[in-house]
Amino acid sequence: MDPTGRDGEVIDFQHGQYKNLTRPVTVTIGGRVAQVISSRLIYTGEIQVSAYVPVDAPAGDAELPLSVGTATSRTGVTVSVK
Repeated sequence: MDPTGRDGEVIDFQHGQYKNLTRPVTVTIGGRVAQVISSRLIYTGEIQVSAYVPVDAPAGDAELPLSVGTATSRTGVTVSVK
């Protein structure tokens, strides 16, 4: 993270005090690579990632894996694509 944090720290994101992730963040939606708009720590242990849904993402419930560095989210998380 940049700037670095400490355990139990309160992050005042309403006043622009974000902690940006320094590891690469990747998102795929239905097997298609999504463009990541932003990724930041919003609370100790909780990140927020914003990404565009790819135009060629399949309609319906699409799997949404997320990776930060070498860590990957659990399987089975989906998003509904129209």
